[in-house]
Amino acid sequence: MVAREVNSGTNSNRSLDSVTKGPYKVMHYSDTHNVNRIKEAVGTALAYNKQEGLDAFFHTGDFIEGTVGEGGLVDRVLSNTIKDNIKSAAVELSQSYDGAETEDIMKAAQKYGLAKTAEELDITKIVNEIKAEYHDNAKELNKLVKEGVKVCVTLGNHDFKLAVDIFSQYGIEVVDYNKGTKLGDLTIKGVTNTYEMPALQQIMRGAMEIQKTYEDTYKDIFINYNAGHSLSELKENAKKGEKSPDLETMIAELEVNETKERERLGELNADILLTHKLPKNQHGTNDIVKNIEARTILGGHIHQPERYKNKKDPSIVELNPGNTGGYLLEIDAKTGHVNQDKIGYIPFQDYAKEMKKEQAANNNNNYAKEKKVTKKEA
Repeated sequence: MVAREVNSGTNSNRSLDSVTKGPYKVMHYSDTHNVNRIKEAVGTALAYNKQEGLDAFFHTGDFIEGTVGEGGLVDRVLSNTIKDNIKSAAVELSQSYDGAETEDIMKAAQKYGLAKTAEELDITKIVNEIKAEYHDNAKELNKLVKEGVKVCVTLGNHDFKLAVDIFSQYGIEVVDYNKGTKLGDLTIKGVTNTYEMPALQQIMRGAMEIQKTYEDTYKDIFINYNAGHSLSELKENAKKGEKSPDLETMIAELEVNETKERERLGELNADILLTHKLPKNQHGTNDIVKNIEARTILGGHIHQPERYKNKKDPSIVELNPGNTGGYLLEIDAKTGHVNQDKIGYIPFQDYAKEMKKEQAANNNNNYAKEKKVTKKEA
């Protein structure tokens, strides 16, 4: 490995200018869904930075929890009655927005007794709770920023667009809402790329429509869920004869969105691409993510770790750490490629304990089987 300059003493982090030709040390997390996980990830990164030096920390979305029953934000801000009804309504809407029209959401709200509750739902209070959760996340990530570590994030389907302004206040770069950034000479770009709308967003959207506050007050707090679809696939469906007002509306919206995205991104290439869903995970991957050329692609969404090599160019890798820990990567400062022989994984403490228990149980089972075989042989 090429030598790296690292400041000596108790604080060994350094500016990017102090890295001569060595690889960048990067940590990548995703789908933390609560502040405690962010605290642990940041604590791990700070300790590593002190000992070895860390250049960048990436997070590819889902900072908060919008699914009922997971012990996250949505469970704190909605009553048990609402949550039970949401579960039923969400099943009908297949747990995802997937282009559902406002009237579909309102029908589900009516059917499961949510309409009256929605009229009385304190949206302002819920939005303030969401903002507070993002501020808590941002304060933790800002500890890295203060130590000179570059922090770049994208938003996921559980996130709200209002996070962009909050994160920016703390020096955190939201790369799916800017023109991109640099890690030394390497270009980093981001695309949100998801269409699944969790229960929290569904009930808030339905309540806003019933309260008639969506268009004028709250429309811009949501990410663009339609952007998770493929424009080319939708057009192909239309050519095959599929006809519906929803399809025509989605095509029109996606054409506008894709034009804006291409203007934001400029050339469809990057050394490092951050996106909530990996291109290899074809489910809901939009055309820009499919076509952008990048040497390292980091994503999330799926809660199990994923690692894919590009068949045409094996030096290109796609990585998703899942929700059980984070990757420790070395990225070549000149080419932007991950050193695939040195991909480390740092599990969260609770997950590591579960793995130890599982391993111990497996060892005991294997020992029992071996003992049984030995007795038979004797």
